Amino acid sequence: MRRKIATRRAKEDRQAKIEREEDRKQRREEYLSETKAQWEHEKADDIEAYEKWADREKRRAAGEPVSEDDEDEDGENAHEKAPPQKPVFNEQAALKKFDDKEENAVVVIPKEVVNDIDDDWPMTDAEEKNLVDQAIDHRNGA
Repeated sequence: MRRKIATRRAKEDRQAKIEREEDRKQRREEYLSETKAQWEHEKADDIEAYEKWADREKRRAAGEPVSEDDEDEDGENAHEKAPPQKPVFNEQAALKKFDDKEENAVVVIPKEVVNDIDDDWPMTDAEEKNLVDQAIDHRNGA
C-alpha cells in the first residue's frame, strides 16, 4: 500500500511541476512581449528617425530626388551628417532579467513515474484508485 501511495504522490508532484513550468513559460513570453512593447514605445523617436534616414538613402540610391522636407532643422542635408543607429531590442537581456527573479526559476521536472506492478494484488485501475484514496483519507483522519 505504501508503494502505491508513494507512486501516486510522485505522479501528482510531477504533474504539478509540469503545470508550474508551463505557467512560467507562458509568463516569460508575456513578459517578453510587454517589455518589447514598452521598449518600442520608449524608442519610437529613434526608430522613426532611423526609418526616415533609411528611406532617404533608399530613394537617393534609386536616383530619386530628395525633397526639402528631408533636411533637418539645422539646415544641414541629411547625407552630410552621421547616419542614425538603428535601435535593437536586446531580447537576451530582457529574458535574463526575467529568469534572474527567484519566483521565475526553472522548475526541474522529475522523470516519469512508472507504476510498480507486482501482480500480488490483482485489481483494476479504478479499484486501485479508490483503495489508495481510502488509505489517504484514513491517514489524514477524514
